[in-house]
Amino acid sequence: ITLFFVVEDFAGILSGIINRIASSRANILTINQNIPINGLADITISIETEGMVKDIKGLMDEISEIEGVKRHEILARE
Repeated sequence: ITLFFVVEDFAGILSGIINRIASSRANILTINQNIPINGLADITISIETEGMVKDIKGLMDEISEIEGVKRHEILARE
């Protein structure tokens, strides 16, 4: 699954997202963070969901609660 986020540009926000993904036991395949523009950065993360201990909706709900996450969506599923 490929996940997309728009986040505020401050230290530790990517770490918070990665920690939520790790706690769900998803396997991170790729991470791409663009240079922030006007205080916001786009992040795309591809994960492998085999072995996850929670569903993807639950994971996305948890990530959306992180301070500074302004937008989140699932871009693709394979």
